[in-house]
Amino acid sequence: SYYVRYDKDNYEQSLAEGKVILLDFYANWCPICRSENPKIIEGLAELNNPNVIAYQVHFNDDETTPDDEELAREFGVTYQHTKVILKNGNVALKSLEAWNKEKTLKELRKVI
Repeated sequence: SYYVRYDKDNYEQSLAEGKVILLDFYANWCPICRSENPKIIEGLAELNNPNVIAYQVHFNDDETTPDDEELAREFGVTYQHTKVILKNGNVALKSLEAWNKEKTLKELRKVI
């Protein structure tokens, strides 16, 4: 799958492999997060690029882990449904907009 629950070890491996990484800061109580989630997954499936991976990072909900909180601090995330795209470990985009499939494809295609 191109969209997986954030796990620090897997994330660090993705960084080491030079993948383009989409971090989706997600809260399970957030209606925007819930509605855009399947659309982001559709976009990733259509992109179908093994060099792109997305991580769902829980933010301010009852599934948030200390690793999630650490990542949110690292990227200065203060609000759920923030998306961060990393290329070569650097921030290529930070977006607070609600994304659909087309927006997911457009933003990822800019950096791959």
